Amino acid sequence: ILKKKKAALVTIKGETSETLGEIFSARFKELGGTVTMTQTLDVEGKEAKAVVGKIKSARVEAIYAPIGVSLGQMLSQKISEAKLNALLFSNSQWESAGAAVTKEAEGLFYIAPKLNNWEEFRQKVEETTGKQATIASFFVYDGLKLLAETLRQSGTDKKSLRNALATVYFDKSTALPVIEFNELRELREALFALKQIRQGKGEIFLPAATTSTPAVSQ
Repeated sequence: ILKKKKAALVTIKGETSETLGEIFSARFKELGGTVTMTQTLDVEGKEAKAVVGKIKSARVEAIYAPIGVSLGQMLSQKISEAKLNALLFSNSQWESAGAAVTKEAEGLFYIAPKLNNWEEFRQKVEETTGKQATIASFFVYDGLKLLAETLRQSGTDKKSLRNALATVYFDKSTALPVIEFNELRELREALFALKQIRQGKGEIFLPAATTSTPAVSQ
């Protein structure tokens, strides 16, 4: 992470946060870094100040905290108050935070998927429903389109449907250029950019990079 070698991990109890933390730790170590400590934050953030104090004592250079927007801002504020000189990184929930982002989050980094027409999609959803769209809803919309198209082609037979989804090549996606999976049921190719909160908005810090995995054997 920007040539940083010592990091702390902050998670909350729950499959998503803890899993993202495990993935980060494994990859960071592969790249030569060291996760010097792992801290678990309560869902209300009551222990944020104490957690930051422990992290400051460890003298880390970076903090990865996949804990959502509200807790992320609270943690960012405590880091600023403690004058902790470490970069704060979080997950892609920040991409759809919108007006929820406050000044406390200034300088925070997060990884965001490169999407086709996110702003257009969000605007249409808000105009139609009066509700704020999230990144998750963007992909759910695509998932429903993909499933409908696959059902149209394969029918409802379980085996045919499973085989069709395993070998799908879907280029009618709203969010992504192409949807195609590998043997692990992961996207064959995905684009991600590193963004940083500046004046309440996520701005690209490092351009999108491609992560690719082998295609499904036909």
